[in-house]
Amino acid sequence: MRPGMKPQRKQAAGARPTDKMLYLLVGGVAVALIVFMVASGMGSGESEPVGEIPVSWTARPTWARDTEPGRLHERAKQKEPQALAVYLDVSEPMGGFLPPSSQPSAASAFRSVVLNVVPEQLARVSGSSGSPLEWSFVATNPEAVERPRTLTRGVFNGGESRLNEAATEILRGFDEGRLEAAVLITDLVATDELTGAMGVALPLSDRMSSGSVRKGEFHLGLLGIQAPYWGAESKYCAPVARDLGCWFSEQAQRYKPLTQRATVPFYVLIMGRNFETVQEIGEGIRTGAAKLEGLKPQWEVLTEVVRERQLGEVMCTAHRAGGRQEPQFALVQQEDRSVRCQREDEVEILCPLPDGARFEPRKATTSWPGVGAAFEGKDIVLNVDCGALRASIPSGGLTVKVEGPPTLNGDTSQWQSWSSESDEREEDLGRTLQLISFLDKVRPKPERLELTSTTLLERFDR
Repeated sequence: MRPGMKPQRKQAAGARPTDKMLYLLVGGVAVALIVFMVASGMGSGESEPVGEIPVSWTARPTWARDTEPGRLHERAKQKEPQALAVYLDVSEPMGGFLPPSSQPSAASAFRSVVLNVVPEQLARVSGSSGSPLEWSFVATNPEAVERPRTLTRGVFNGGESRLNEAATEILRGFDEGRLEAAVLITDLVATDELTGAMGVALPLSDRMSSGSVRKGEFHLGLLGIQAPYWGAESKYCAPVARDLGCWFSEQAQRYKPLTQRATVPFYVLIMGRNFETVQEIGEGIRTGAAKLEGLKPQWEVLTEVVRERQLGEVMCTAHRAGGRQEPQFALVQQEDRSVRCQREDEVEILCPLPDGARFEPRKATTSWPGVGAAFEGKDIVLNVDCGALRASIPSGGLTVKVEGPPTLNGDTSQWQSWSSESDEREEDLGRTLQLISFLDKVRPKPERLELTSTTLLERFDR
């Protein structure tokens, strides 16, 4: 070293201490991130946490063992049914759906439904088969008639409306293999011992408890139509308002004068050998009636409950157990759609029940022993125990079955606003006496309904 020069410090062989600390910090963060991504299933194309799961449901009825076995009449088995039939209630009160005699040219939507909409829809269903259309008027007894070309108040002169006789004759036509489909047009006002709609309910309720209905060999639909009502012309009642007649109270057993034009329901009972025919006829008449001024129709196939039905899709969601707002990372789905538990945590899967099931859920089970099911309001909560699943690998996919009795009437019925417990007041005219009781009689009653889900999760992989 030359004189006057300062000695130089030697550079360290490695990185400075501050650099080492920085490297260690970055490395630690990277390791922690990798561990988190592996634990949560992120950063890998092979699996991802289970989140939303679309699920569809199938509803099936189950029946009590003592239900009468199905048995068709021998003639019904031997021949193809051909005839279509229209039965029209021609009792005096039905005439009130036509404008008064003082307005002979006034339009009547009721007349259009009877003479045009119903026959046209039956002809459309029969297609090119050329099935004959038979007509009968119903008063004291059903009477075969030619197809009417017009309807006047004079047609509706029956002092009685034995609807039970009409229903019995229609059912006989199905039993003998003669009828393909039939409709009964009526206000459901009977004149025998049973008031309201209960007169026609008796023969129909017997049929609804038979095995032929259970097996889908007979279907029944109800179409209700709210229509303008001017009141009937009767020698037993003097009108009190211009161009208005009277209405009949079954409970009072007498006519009463109408003070203003009312809106009163009449009905089309539709019967057929298969669901598709009944549904097509009813929906066609409903659509046609809805286009007519002043009519408000409502339609239901009452025997739909006997069919296996596909209900709407719902979205189930998986969460961390005990944290509904938190995602879960224990249960993951792999590329081949199988699932596995990468942690022995518990997971909740929340599934809403589908709309339109119309039953009271009582019991829920799953196809995997490590998954429990419980009800929470209108939802099903599945509790997935990853530890139990790892200990005992289930076979097949995860499905859910829910069981319970059907709830078809009562406050939830779409017909509740159409039914009345009294018909003695003029304001009751917008409803039908004992309609809900009638529906309770004529609906099939499976012991319970079973809802089965599609597969929520594919096979479990250890």
